[in-house]
This record gives sequence, structure tokens and C-alpha cells, in this order.
Amino acid sequence: AGDVLIINDGSTTFHLASCLGGRGRMTVYTNSIAMVAELSRFPDIRLFVMGGEYHADMFYLGGSLMERVLETIQADIVFLGTDAIDRQGRCLVEDQDVARTTQMMLRRGRRKILLADSAKLEAAGTVVYGSLRDFDLWITSRLPDREAYRRFHKQTEIKEEEI
Repeated sequence: AGDVLIINDGSTTFHLASCLGGRGRMTVYTNSIAMVAELSRFPDIRLFVMGGEYHADMFYLGGSLMERVLETIQADIVFLGTDAIDRQGRCLVEDQDVARTTQMMLRRGRRKILLADSAKLEAAGTVVYGSLRDFDLWITSRLPDREAYRRFHKQTEIKEEEI
């Protein structure tokens, strides 16, 4: 019972993990090793770690084994982070393999939520995995300046929420 969530690895999505306790029963799938200790504190969360090759630099699992597991999951909500959002509203990461995994996660959810703080706006990223148009909601630390806000709003019908 409860919602099924997919949460990708990342510093911003890690902060979401600590907010999930006390929100009722849910099932969480993640490729983040860092989130395991945080999520395992909550008795109402059924936690699945999607296996794969361990990347010690960022404490996550990836690769074809993890992708095969991911293909079998249908989630109510997918929470994704990004390394950067460029001027065209594209979401970027630093690595081609991470981009492929993130694209797969994006396709597995009915509702897609981007967690990207304002420091991600026009930050460095090299591989596009999607765009703001792919998300139902963008949660950020603060809204971009007026010019950037207008530019992003023209590119998509995304709803912004300031936290």
C-alpha cells in the first residue's frame, strides 16, 4: 500500500529522503547508497536499492544491471535531480551513462518532479537527459530572476513551487 517512488542519487534528492518519514506507507526505489541509512530509519518505508556497479566517487549504483531492474518498475512519483539547467530549459548531467539512467527513471513514473536548487541554473553540465517540459513540477530553493523565469516559463507549462 502507499505510493511507489523512484528517487535518483544526488545531493538535492538526498535531502528529500529525510523528509519522507511520517508521511505514511510507501515504497522507495533508489540507486543511491547514501540514502539507504537515511531511509531505513523510517518503519513505514519499504526500501529497495536498485543493484548495479558501485561508483564510489558519488555513492551510487549504475550500469546495465540496475537498468534491467529499473525497466520492471512502475512508480507513482519519480523525483530527479540534475547537475544543471541550461538557458533552453534542458536538464544536464556530467556523464552519458548517468543521463541514460536518468532518462529511464523519468519514463517510469506517472508524476515527475524535478528537485533542482537555484545554483543549478546555468551551471555546468555536458549531457542532456531531458527538459523542464518533461516534469510536472519543479521544486527549487528560490525562483530564478525575472528574465530567466520568463524564459523558462515560455518554454514550458511547468508549475513552479518555491520551498
